[in-house]
Amino acid sequence: MADFLSVPQMASKIKMSDNAVRRYINRFPEFFSSRVTGGVKKYPENTVKLLERIAELYKEGKKREQIRDYLKSEFRIVNPEGLPEGEEFDQQGLVPGTVIELGPETRKFLKEAIRDAFVEAFRLMNTGE
Repeated sequence: MADFLSVPQMASKIKMSDNAVRRYINRFPEFFSSRVTGGVKKYPENTVKLLERIAELYKEGKKREQIRDYLKSEFRIVNPEGLPEGEEFDQQGLVPGTVIELGPETRKFLKEAIRDAFVEAFRLMNTGE
């Protein structure tokens, strides 16, 4: 499984400020996927290459929309909604494309609930109710 890094970890790895990393994530959200582990949002390790490319394009004097065009041709869009943090979250308050790691108790509960629902559905199908 790929490693996931927090914003400070990525910033440290590429010698960039935490604020710059967050700014890039917020400006180009459609290219960033994340997961929440222990209450901390983390990003796949390969996100570092994306951040480095954004920084490089800004250093070349490119504007935001020009950078977006370059990124579309070089990287995969992983969050089609492209919603920046704090804007139009879904009902659970999650950014689309975010993966949440569930604890063992929650996984067990969900597994049992799904199993029970299937058992009941098959029972109803077989009894004609």
